[in-house]
Amino acid sequence: MKSKFFLLSLLILLILLFPSRVFAEEIKQFNVKLEVLQNADLNVSETITYDFGENQKHGIFRDLPQIVINQDDKRFKLEIKVNGVTDGAGQNYQYALSAKGDNLQIKIGDPNLLVSGIKTYEITYTVLGGLTYFSDHDELYWNVTGNAWDIPITKTNVSVELPTDVLVNKVICFTGVIGSTSSNCAATFEQNLASFSTENLNPKEGLTIVVSFPKNLIAVVEPEEQKTGGLIENLFLGAISLLSLFWYLLLPFYIIFHWL
Repeated sequence: MKSKFFLLSLLILLILLFPSRVFAEEIKQFNVKLEVLQNADLNVSETITYDFGENQKHGIFRDLPQIVINQDDKRFKLEIKVNGVTDGAGQNYQYALSAKGDNLQIKIGDPNLLVSGIKTYEITYTVLGGLTYFSDHDELYWNVTGNAWDIPITKTNVSVELPTDVLVNKVICFTGVIGSTSSNCAATFEQNLASFSTENLNPKEGLTIVVSFPKNLIAVVEPEEQKTGGLIENLFLGAISLLSLFWYLLLPFYIIFHWL
């Protein structure tokens, strides 16, 4: 009896010290169809199968990465046009757009309606300036899922279609947190079609894909560069901020001594 009690106590202690991480919510499927048009537009269709479990929520947030940084650390802003959000069967969802850091956030759901269980969200949008141009090839470098999800993604499948006269040179993919070089994913291509898949992405992990193809087959459309202020401008703005703070702190004393 003592040994059984000891083993039971040890088991309970191990569970308390090393609890298994269970998520009440998860994305069961994250399927993406991306079409690269001849004019360099990207037509994207995402079908997200989201399981709320027994939780009751109004909907989901989808953060689309909108700022890209090139090898020279220059920042470029993509132009993203959201075309619609449905349940996959033609029923429209209510949604609102807002800026959140370097992302365009889509808030999906009715604030007056709670949902639970498994729901499907189909998001369609068009991206301008989403390609990268090098001296010897052009490239689609795309963060498919984003890295903002606080829940796991069980399965992710992606297909990328280029115009019929564009042959794919190379496809690779990366998984994990931002900056990760892990490649726990599969990448294949045949003529103008590239396919990618991965499983069991943890919270804050995502899938990034790369598709390269010959130059001068897709139009060149560069995104808008996001320039920051120069050194003199930044120093001037900093000095103005400090003076404003200094005046704000001294104003009460000025008023007191003025009326004495």
